Amino acid sequence: MPFSSAGRTFNQSTDPFQREARGFMDRIKANTPGMSGDLPVRQDWVTGEEIETPSYLLGFLREREGDNDTVSQELRRLGYGFSGPDRKIGQITLSSEQYQEWSRLMGTVTIDGKTLEQQMQRVMQMAQVSDVSAYGSN
Repeated sequence: MPFSSAGRTFNQSTDPFQREARGFMDRIKANTPGMSGDLPVRQDWVTGEEIETPSYLLGFLREREGDNDTVSQELRRLGYGFSGPDRKIGQITLSSEQYQEWSRLMGTVTIDGKTLEQQMQRVMQMAQVSDVSAYGSN
């Protein structure tokens, strides 16, 4: 499609959130200015928050904002890429809307009063403490 990259760049600069685009028609909507609004906003499955569109300088140089939370920093340090929940539950394939809601719920539902991110942070802090105490026992 002629000028599709220009349309995609413009659309990304005007839409504050990343959109879930599955299938041919959704990708066309996601890349056409003014048409992505009816696509579901992507949800971070660790936090349950909406995923913002990254900022670009001059339209093509991506600005990187570092994550300040310990979970993101530790996952990046470990080089471990989580893929998020599966798009299928049993034999049922989730639609884009259902999958984004599933991702939101993964990050916001609490077990024993803690969200997934809070539980991961607790486990990571416990591992750091045990690493420090192992070094101190020599």
